[in-house]
Amino acid sequence: MKLSEIERALEAACPAALAAEWDCVGLHAGDGEQEVVRIVVALDADGPTIEHALSAGADLLVTHHPLSRDAPLRFTDDDVDGEKIASVLRAGLAVYSIHTNFDVTRGGVSDVLAARLGLTDVSVLAGSGSLRKIVVFVPQEHLENVFLAMANAGAGHIGAYRECSFRVSGEGTFTAPPDAHPALGKAGRANAVEEIRLESTVPREAVARVIEAMRAAHPYEEIAYDVYELQAERSDVGFGRIGRIDPVSLEAFASECATRLDVNTVRWAGRVDTEVTTVAVCGGSGGSMIGVAASKGADVLVAGDLRYHDSQRAMAMGLALIDCGHQGTEAPAVPALAELVTGALGAVGYTGRVTIYEAAPLWRPAGG
Repeated sequence: MKLSEIERALEAACPAALAAEWDCVGLHAGDGEQEVVRIVVALDADGPTIEHALSAGADLLVTHHPLSRDAPLRFTDDDVDGEKIASVLRAGLAVYSIHTNFDVTRGGVSDVLAARLGLTDVSVLAGSGSLRKIVVFVPQEHLENVFLAMANAGAGHIGAYRECSFRVSGEGTFTAPPDAHPALGKAGRANAVEEIRLESTVPREAVARVIEAMRAAHPYEEIAYDVYELQAERSDVGFGRIGRIDPVSLEAFASECATRLDVNTVRWAGRVDTEVTTVAVCGGSGGSMIGVAASKGADVLVAGDLRYHDSQRAMAMGLALIDCGHQGTEAPAVPALAELVTGALGAVGYTGRVTIYEAAPLWRPAGG
């Protein structure tokens, strides 16, 4: 299968529009015309991972973290990022990353972390992604066909509810040119027809797909529709998750986190006698989630890359912290990333191999 076909399938499965504005996701290296028969999925696009992918005969490396967060200024052997990029280009290894879009999406990093720690009654911690509202004017007899086409393309989701819309009848006016073929009214004259104003919310990443479906199902030659930006926070995707566990001491839960995430080093901050029942989690760097975790009543936030001043701020808010490391909180999601890749490509006919590369822990306890 061509790389360009794989790129389209992965974009559809986990859209780049879900990623943070600062993030660099998608295809980082590769020729769209190259054939891909072997794929390696990993957490990082670092030197050891690239070496493994090449030794395994991979054509494509799909990673969570991007090949490079900041564009290098030179591609020489004394620039780590530049040499890394040059090495994959020399070898013809394509690289594709699914980073913060995989953090926020259903079944991604946040959901895997919540499940691994045994959380129940799980919901999104900090909603992300934006919504649009599409308004289109449809004749009554075509209303259901048009709306179902839009809904099947991703419109009308509000929380757990599906096929949500608002409809109101009115009168539309138009003058059709003599050579037109209007679905209602007559060519060469002014017309007034009965129409339904159909409104439905759409995730930003699905707008183009929904409009395409709407246009295909709509009977008009020229379709009147509007797209509005909404300020509402999405509840279906977002950074972090929050849920509940059976009551346990903070120290015991920190030890449980180490066991469940299979990490060698865990740090925790908070009162020793803290009882934990409500847990917020965030894969990777989680310091920015302290405020929202505290505001939503979490007893503890489990994340990575937590700093000294993070712990001071959190404890002042009555929130305990457990730091399981960046790698420790994200590595468990690599198999889920591989499942996403396998499912997305299998649906479009990919018959090649997809394998996982699990890197050794970066951080080890003293003496380990």
